[in-house]
Amino acid sequence: MKIPYGSTFFPSGVPGSVLPSRGVLSGRILDEEVEKAEVKTRLNTANRYGTGQCDGWKNIVKNSLITAMINVEYWPYLLSVTDVSSIPKTAKTLLKIVKCEMKMICKAFGVILVTWCTDCGGDAAKMRRLLVRKYPWIIVLDCWAHQLQLFL
Repeated sequence: MKIPYGSTFFPSGVPGSVLPSRGVLSGRILDEEVEKAEVKTRLNTANRYGTGQCDGWKNIVKNSLITAMINVEYWPYLLSVTDVSSIPKTAKTLLKIVKCEMKMICKAFGVILVTWCTDCGGDAAKMRRLLVRKYPWIIVLDCWAHQLQLFL
């Protein structure tokens, strides 16, 4: 499928150029841009203390998603979004996702992870208990923003 606006604008805006195909854009070019973003993020996060967090939500088509992010010296960095629509929404599933995120945070971005924060739901609370058993050094917290919703 061609995007009519892109194929019309690109040659007139950049004479003599060839519009890359979707395969090239979503392959090599996207991979290069991800690498640039990760390198830039690592410059700001390596060997610094950080807090990881995750939360579940539903997108516009009602897919169940879990998003993760880190906060390093007051700067948030978005990480991944995991579609959990087709798998059980349990504490063990969430723990598996969180462990993968923690590994990436520490290895890819060089963050010294000290805290993990989640919402206050039942599965998240159980996941936090399991997380502390697995990593006794980490501090686990309920999200205060979720706590405020209980009082409003």
